[in-house]
Amino acid sequence: MIGGSMQRAMSEAYQKTLAQEIADILGEKQPLARKQIETIVGRFGDDGALQLLQETLAIEANGGMLTNNGTRRRTVGGVFFHLALQQTEPLQRTQIRQNYVRKVMLQSGELKPSVPRRFRWQQN
Repeated sequence: MIGGSMQRAMSEAYQKTLAQEIADILGEKQPLARKQIETIVGRFGDDGALQLLQETLAIEANGGMLTNNGTRRRTVGGVFFHLALQQTEPLQRTQIRQNYVRKVMLQSGELKPSVPRRFRWQQN
């Protein structure tokens, strides 16, 4: 039992480190995007996440990917997220999307709720 939980903790630590490295490679600096990458690494596993990264970098090397309406190129991180969503079951997609990740981060205290500028003077 203890060995299994220790192995799980080491695996989670490795996945978090891998997610941080992937986020650095993709140029993602926002905490929400970095948390999304952690979620993707958790869902796809180490090998699956690295395969997604390789696909993303290959697409970028070949000219990138356009957005759905075709008006502009996706960012490198956008390509990664798009590929991850394409390869995920429809019911599991919501757990990768930003709104769900934002809600989880707000509940855990990792992210502070945003306050519209017009109400900030009332907080003091």
